[in-house]
Amino acid sequence: MFEAHNLSAEDFEQLFVPAPCWQKTYCRSHRHSLRPLRIWFAEGKRKDGEKVPHRTRFVYIEYQDNQGNNQFHCIEIPIAGQSVEQILAQAVNISIPALQG
Repeated sequence: MFEAHNLSAEDFEQLFVPAPCWQKTYCRSHRHSLRPLRIWFAEGKRKDGEKVPHRTRFVYIEYQDNQGNNQFHCIEIPIAGQSVEQILAQAVNISIPALQG
């Protein structure tokens, strides 16, 4: 025996919405060199010229250089800026000399 339930559009919305979060580590490939990247985010503060701290997020990108050593690249993004997916799209296109062909 089962109980019937009439589904609405709202019932399906929750199933198909991707749930990226700022605490995950993402694995992607660099767009040009196709090398694997590990990307994660960290929150921090950066002081401006007047020594006032402002919250910010840092994007860390781990990759292997031409000698096979693990390297890190860090970029800073504003807290109220873009979504996780937009930032990941930028990270796979970033110009790092060790990843150029």
